Amino acid sequence: MTAAEMLVVGTTTQQYVYVASRTYKFRMNEILIIEDESLGFPRGEVLETSSFNKFIPPATENGFLVDREVITRLQEIGFDLQREEVNVARVRLLEELPWPVRTGVRVRRPLFEEVEGYLLRARPGKGWVVGIIKGTEELAGQMPEELRGLAPVIDRQGQLRQDAGVPFILGYREMSQYPHVGVFGGSGSGKSYGLRVLLEEVMQQRLPAVVFDPHYEMDFATPTGVVGIDRADFRDRFRIFHLGRETGVDFSSLRTPEVVKLLQGAGRDFSEAMTNAVEAIHKRGMDCDYFEKLLEKILAFLEGRSENKEEEERLLQYKSLSASTIRGILWRFQSLRRTGLFTGDVAPVETALRQRQVAVIRGSVRVLQLFASYLLNYLYQKRRDYMDRRQAGEEGDYFPPFLVVTDEAHNFAPVGAEINAPARSIIREIAQEGRKYGVFLVLATQRPRLLDETVTAQLNTKFIFRTVRHSDISVIQEETDITKEEAGRLPYLPSGDAFVSSAFFGRTVAIRVRAAFTSPPHTTNPFDEMEEKLQSEEEIVLEVAREGGWFPLQPGGVNPLAEAVGERLGRPVSYDEMVTMLDRLVAKGKLVREESPFGAAYNLVEEGETR
Repeated sequence: MTAAEMLVVGTTTQQYVYVASRTYKFRMNEILIIEDESLGFPRGEVLETSSFNKFIPPATENGFLVDREVITRLQEIGFDLQREEVNVARVRLLEELPWPVRTGVRVRRPLFEEVEGYLLRARPGKGWVVGIIKGTEELAGQMPEELRGLAPVIDRQGQLRQDAGVPFILGYREMSQYPHVGVFGGSGSGKSYGLRVLLEEVMQQRLPAVVFDPHYEMDFATPTGVVGIDRADFRDRFRIFHLGRETGVDFSSLRTPEVVKLLQGAGRDFSEAMTNAVEAIHKRGMDCDYFEKLLEKILAFLEGRSENKEEEERLLQYKSLSASTIRGILWRFQSLRRTGLFTGDVAPVETALRQRQVAVIRGSVRVLQLFASYLLNYLYQKRRDYMDRRQAGEEGDYFPPFLVVTDEAHNFAPVGAEINAPARSIIREIAQEGRKYGVFLVLATQRPRLLDETVTAQLNTKFIFRTVRHSDISVIQEETDITKEEAGRLPYLPSGDAFVSSAFFGRTVAIRVRAAFTSPPHTTNPFDEMEEKLQSEEEIVLEVAREGGWFPLQPGGVNPLAEAVGERLGRPVSYDEMVTMLDRLVAKGKLVREESPFGAAYNLVEEGETR
């Protein structure tokens, strides 16, 4: 064996082999070609790497660092484990073989064209360019021009790198066969960043999507500003709707079952008696004011507080209802009204999807859950009706396929029947049946264990970022083809690195997510934000004091100055806070403080004077 050679060593199976080299440092996730002609030169991916020498023995008191058979074979083929360095890789074969690889065969690094089929399952323009495939750095220089510059990445040192590897392209057209995407990862893992990149790709392809945005992060109007990244203008490809302002539920358009479902979502223990009462009282076309006043009148009648005899006769039809039942319905309805849920309608969202835009809907998680239960049923039915008519050979109003995207997905479709989750049933239905109609899910969560099991099982592609909790890792192992070694790496993945387990690829792929083209609105470090706010307030103090001729500021002028500054800030400023602000300006050399028998006096530092 020459210094540059790589050989298969130790016991082999149809799935795994060990490869050793004197000089070559194996890279995690790189693909190697095993030159066993009888098996058609199989390809394998490096799962584990190790190097040892006389200072790092292959065996310790706790056992062998590598397979004992590997050590024996290394010695047989001429390695001197006491004198020279040995590099060993555990390699997973990309296809199961009919019989094990022959020990001792040579191994080499591939050319791009030899492994292109394993790396690229979709071409640019036909898929989402999400990042680069780890371990393909050396292959990047061999790529054709159409693949270059697609996925610049930010490395661990914060540097932008072009063509750092072969781009990872997820074919969205294949979602008709392998529907739905999950994005899993703990806090700080890069999960939200990865979701942003996915949505940028959705907009690149002009795919309609409805996005529930509980964190107010999904704004794509601001370019990232990183030198070397092309400015991407998505401003005409997305619209932001604030729930209760630009969109909501038109109560007068609701059918009675829809009213019941929304009221059920407003609070637990919605009884059968409440359902029967709503069915007796509600009629389609009632507006919010009419329905609320009718409930109040019925409650007053049942409690004997009604003073209008003529009205009492009209209310006799409700005499069998319970006052406590009506009170529970009224409380739930009024709580829904206070959220703004019944302000506006869904027409603007529907229009955005018809125009192949991304509709971003903002609001609190709880209200978004309620709205999602209605909106998704409405949009899904639009698409189903069109497809059903098409299958029947009829023409009708075209409604496009679309994606449903949300972070905090475990709040929208939680595991556990005892949890009140109004949107869970429609998300389940889309997970199970949406593929047939062209409706797909992209669900992100920090806690995959808390996501409904039926939904999780239908996510055919899963992006798995750093995950620490054992219970979540266990769910990931059950629901993906991730190996034990890869699962062991999950708690230590750098932010922005992920494993992609996809039925489309047929294997797990390690990637680094590309640099985003846009920045979220909340990018300022909170401590920088605090300092900027403090500096701004100090500048206001100086500005107000100068304009009002307060300097030199005598002790008796502190309170009046505090009142004037408070008016400018829009909040009360106490005497103590004013003194603190002035003392900070003294410490910064902008004011001078002089003690007097009556207290501290402050004055401006003269121009050119230093303190």
